[in-house]
Formats: sequence, C-alpha cells, structure tokens
Amino acid sequence: MIASLSGALLRAVAVAVLVALPTVLLPAGPGRADQVVVLVALLASIMVFMEYNSTYPSIVEFRHAPPYNRLRFGLFALAVLALSLALRQPYAPSLAGAVLLELSQFLGRAGDFPGSPVRLVLALAPEGIRPGQIAVLRDMAALAYALSLVMVLWFIALIRLCNWPAQNGAFNVWVNLPMLSLAANGDIVPRMQIHAVLNLLLGIGLPFFLPGMLATAPVLTGPITPDGPQTMIWVLSLWAFLPAGLVMRGIAINRIAVMILHKRRKGSTAARPVPAA
Repeated sequence: MIASLSGALLRAVAVAVLVALPTVLLPAGPGRADQVVVLVALLASIMVFMEYNSTYPSIVEFRHAPPYNRLRFGLFALAVLALSLALRQPYAPSLAGAVLLELSQFLGRAGDFPGSPVRLVLALAPEGIRPGQIAVLRDMAALAYALSLVMVLWFIALIRLCNWPAQNGAFNVWVNLPMLSLAANGDIVPRMQIHAVLNLLLGIGLPFFLPGMLATAPVLTGPITPDGPQTMIWVLSLWAFLPAGLVMRGIAINRIAVMILHKRRKGSTAARPVPAA
C-alpha cells in the first residue's frame, strides 16, 4: 500500500511540474494566466494520483506493462522542455537552448516540403504574421514532431529487443486494457486487431488533418505565434504526441493480440495427442 501511495504521489508531482514547466521557464508576458496554469496542474495531479492509487483500473492503459506509460510521459515532457528552452533562448540564453534552437532550425528546413505535416502546421499562423515568426513556428513544429517519432521508434525497439511486455511476466488484459470490453461476445483477438488498425490509421492521419481542423476554430487555441509561446508549446506538443500515442497504442494492442495467438497455438500443440508408434 505504501509503495502504491508513494508511486501515485510521485507521478502526480511529475504531472504538476510538467504542466507548470513552460510558465516557470518562459518570461512573463501580457495575458499570461498563471492562476489558470496552477489550477490545471492541481487538477491534473489529483486525477493522476487517484488513478494510480486505485486498486482497480479506470482510464490509464498499460499500468502494469512498463515502460509504456513512462516512455510516453518522458518523451512528451522532453518535448515540452525542449520547446520551452528553445523559445526561451532569445530572452535567457543557455547552451541547451542554443543547441535545441539550432537543431529545431535544421529539422524545420528538412521537414518543410509540400504536403509534410510541418508545412501543414503553418496553417495555424494568423494573417499578418512576420516571416521570422513563421520560421519559428515551423522549427518548433519540426522539433516536436521529430521527438514524437523518436517515441514511436523507441517503443518498437523495446518490442523487438526487450520482448515487451513479456519481460514483465504474465500480461493481464483486463487490468492493462480497461477500455477494451472483454464482456462482448466473440473472440477478443479480431476485435483487438481491429482496434489496432483503427488506432494506427488515425495516428498516421491526424498530423495532416489536425492543423486544418484547428485553423477553422481559432477560438480553441488562440493565435499560434512566438508572441504567445505557451500556447505554441502546448498546441504543437499535443499535435505531435496525440497521434504518436495512438500509433503506439495500435502497435501495443496488436502486439498483445499476437501474443494471445501464439499462446493459443502453443497450447493447442501441447494438447494434441501423440500418435501411437
């Protein structure tokens, strides 16, 4: 119980720190709502604490299949930190900020071609924005998208090299996939494979469709410019990592379905009678 409580508390503090990170790192500007950030950080940490301190699963998937959630949180936090340091560089120069700014500019130039997700993000820029601000938006989008790709590739490497999630012992589908109904009639494996394909398709397509959807509803995000760095950080981080998270979920569910099929085949082979000599 103490381990569960301490683990839930540690995760809650980590989430609160992540939410407050851009506000702490970036200089104060007009219209910055620090009280709203504190409220969101508090609510997010309470939700995480209640989820991980609960005995029964609720929303969070793969709770007992590390490092799935740690990888997602760690790379998302790294993206928020990287974008914050890069956008902070003109106001408070640092070696890390300079390296990240150079890296983002390189990725921005490499990823700026017709039809690319990075090029489509520029649709979020309001009219009258300066060319230099458009370049910053492009570079930050490229940096966030590159880190989301690193997250997916890292997870694939974990499956291939570390045999995830088998290295953690027996995999409990109900505990780790609470959103997947096991009470429905029929074989669970085809339903898991359908879920996997839908998540993969949605995750691959969302980076291309989200900018256009958000551009039609600017009231949801506000102007995405370097003058509003916190908005830029959260919009670009979510734009990159929500689809990548869906891709990861699709890969993970398909992996579990394949494991179930292998176990069934092994069981049927073991139960097959040996012919008499």
